[in-house]
Amino acid sequence: MQACDLAYATDDARIGDQHANFGLIPTGGGTQRLPRLIPLRVAKELLFTGDWLSAKDAEKWGLINKAVPADKLEETVMAMANKLKERSPMASKHIKYAVNHGMQVDLYTGIELEKAASMAHFQTEDSREGISAFMEKRKPDFPGR
Repeated sequence: MQACDLAYATDDARIGDQHANFGLIPTGGGTQRLPRLIPLRVAKELLFTGDWLSAKDAEKWGLINKAVPADKLEETVMAMANKLKERSPMASKHIKYAVNHGMQVDLYTGIELEKAASMAHFQTEDSREGISAFMEKRKPDFPGR
């Protein structure tokens, strides 16, 4: 969940890192990702105690995008998947690059990364299609190139 771009859960889910309960240290980036996603003190409490968060609390802290009733999870995820499917895969690729790499550097460097990603994106067919669709007031049909 900490390494996902988007995360959804049923409203009865419990989310937590259980390493502390067994005298272990989280690996795989657990000590690094969690404090970058939620406030430092909240992350430390969860990592030190091994306590569980309710799905609603995980949603409140931004660990998941949304907690939904179990019978609505598939519908919610599919609605998001269908929405993303309509977007430019090239734009999504460049946005993800700029966000992920920009979060690892200072703001000025992040803005430079954003400029580079934007310049690279403007070389794609998706970019040209998006601009044409906007000018022609129609829905874009992105080729994914």
